[in-house]
Amino acid sequence: MAGGLILRDTSVAEEVRRMVREAPADIPEVRQWMRGIIHRAYARETQLPEILFLDSAYELLLKFYRPDRNDLAGFPLSVPAICDIGEQRRERVSFLRNTLGRQAVSSSFWAEDELLLPFAFPYFGNGNVESLQSINHALEASQIYAGIYRLDVRRNMYHPEYKPCVLLPCHQHISMQQMAEMCEIVLHNDQ
Repeated sequence: MAGGLILRDTSVAEEVRRMVREAPADIPEVRQWMRGIIHRAYARETQLPEILFLDSAYELLLKFYRPDRNDLAGFPLSVPAICDIGEQRRERVSFLRNTLGRQAVSSSFWAEDELLLPFAFPYFGNGNVESLQSINHALEASQIYAGIYRLDVRRNMYHPEYKPCVLLPCHQHISMQQMAEMCEIVLHNDQ
């Protein structure tokens, strides 16, 4: 439930800091409820009817956006630590691109020289939804939770073109061994 901004303009950075300092304090019980709902949803421990409150928990972040220390657990506390995470993600993205090849993501969607350090990597394959579902089921059987999503391959909100893909996790908490296993599953199940 935490994120960060790195701003080059110090006046904008100070304005953001001021807004956070002056934000209304949230109610600890509400923050704990929000954190619990979101955590259980991502840990796949949420059942009905609790999962129905996930949108509400996120909606409250617009009102209570000043994180508490529990929200920041594990969040990097320095620019060098953030840079280290960036390097780990760059390594994983490079591995995925090299291992999965052009079917992973087209250069028209994500140019080879474009630096993106995502949390999840889109694998479009041949665009066949049944094939993507097969990949997703095989990943889930190995306890890798990706999911099928539709991404705007034009990256243009005025003229979108949504295509299905499997979003492969590629954040710093996924080991390189897990990345290799994930790629093997994807390549083996792509038809």
